[in-house]
Order: sequence, then structure tokens, then C-alpha cells
Amino acid sequence: MKKSSKVTLAVAGAVAIAGGAIAIVATPSRSASTKRAPVAEVSIAEFAFGPLDLEVAAGATITWTNRDDVAHSVVTRDGVLASSDLDPGGTYAVVVTEPATIEYYCGIHPSMRGTIVVTRPAAT
Repeated sequence: MKKSSKVTLAVAGAVAIAGGAIAIVATPSRSASTKRAPVAEVSIAEFAFGPLDLEVAAGATITWTNRDDVAHSVVTRDGVLASSDLDPGGTYAVVVTEPATIEYYCGIHPSMRGTIVVTRPAAT
């Protein structure tokens, strides 16, 4: 995982600072395609994240939605992403604010993995 000097994580209005890869503000189809968008959706279905690889510009909101029939979660080894268990229909969202590569997995089913590449926002 590519690292920068600081990570900010805010979940449901709470703010925490930790060392790591990105700054995040937090609020889950199978596909190996990469997608760029200010709002990105990741589905959790059939024990997989889709898309598997996601590329977004800093400032994008990423939302995971559990479309499976069992609980899943979204976590990283360094704790930058740390959803609670998402029951079927549950969601977890973050706003990524710093360029980084984030490798995440399901804390309940660790073989489920995904990657997010956060790029610098396009100049306006």
C-alpha cells in the first residue's frame, strides 16, 4: 500500500486521525473494470466486491452496498477503512481526499478483496 504522512477518518460525524495512506470522511456485481467518478458505487454480491478495482479522483464519495444474503464488512489492515458488519442491504460510505492506493477486504471473509486508487483531482 502506498503511504502518505497522514490519514483523517471521520465516520458518521466523528473525526479520528491515524497514520496511513489517505484522508477519508465516512457516512458495497462482480466486475474487474476500473471506473472514475465523483460518486462511485461498490456492490458486495456473491462474496465479491464489484468493481474489484476502482479509480477515483480525490474528493469522490465511495459507497459499498451489501447485496448479498449474508453480512460483510469493509476494512483495511491499518484501520483506515473500518465498517461495522453490513447486513444485507447495509451501506458504508467514505469521501477520499488524498491520493493513495487502498487495498481493502471483508473482515468476515478475508478472501474478498478490492483496491481503490485515489488520484489527484483534475485541474479546473
